Amino acid sequence: MPNKARTSAYRVIPEALWELGAEVISIGVDPDGFNINKDCGSTEPEALRRKVLELRADIGIALDGDADRVVIVDELGHLVDGGINCSP
Repeated sequence: MPNKARTSAYRVIPEALWELGAEVISIGVDPDGFNINKDCGSTEPEALRRKVLELRADIGIALDGDADRVVIVDELGHLVDGGINCSP
């Protein structure tokens, strides 16, 4: 379940995940040029956390406005910061 903060990647990420076999439900994908990161994405992951729990999703993926930061939400609603994901 990607939450793309109305990012530059809002079309690419769901397509790539779908191609890999994931069932994709996207939120935060209605960019208007002014609402980047507004109440969504890796800088505001609470909406994604709630949606993951509501839908009992396996994972939620939140990106920031330019899609260079990620926050993961696990099936229990725990946030995992992208800095931890990318560390050796």
